[in-house]
Amino acid sequence: MARIAVKGAESGLSGIVNAGTGHSYSFNDLMSLFEKLIGKKIRKKYVPSPIPTVKETRADTSRLLRQLNFRPRLLPEVVQIMHQRVLELREKGDI
Repeated sequence: MARIAVKGAESGLSGIVNAGTGHSYSFNDLMSLFEKLIGKKIRKKYVPSPIPTVKETRADTSRLLRQLNFRPRLLPEVVQIMHQRVLELREKGDI
C-alpha cells in the first residue's frame, strides 16, 4: 500500500485507484502457502465468524497498472518475503 501511495503522489494522479492485486485468496490458500514454506502441515480449526464477513473481494486494478504502470506483488511473493525476513530476524536473535 505504501509503494502505491508514493507512486500515486509522485505521478500527480488523482481520483480513486483500487489498490488490490486483482486476485483473491482463501484462508486455505494462505495456509497452503505457509505449509509449503515451513515444510509442515498446519492444524486448522474452523469456527463460525462472530461477525458478518465478506466472502470474497477482488479489486479491479486496471487503472493502477494503466496510469501508474504498477503491478502489485501477489500474495505468494509477499508471504515468501515475510518468511525470509522472519528467518533473518531469528538468525540474528531478534525474535
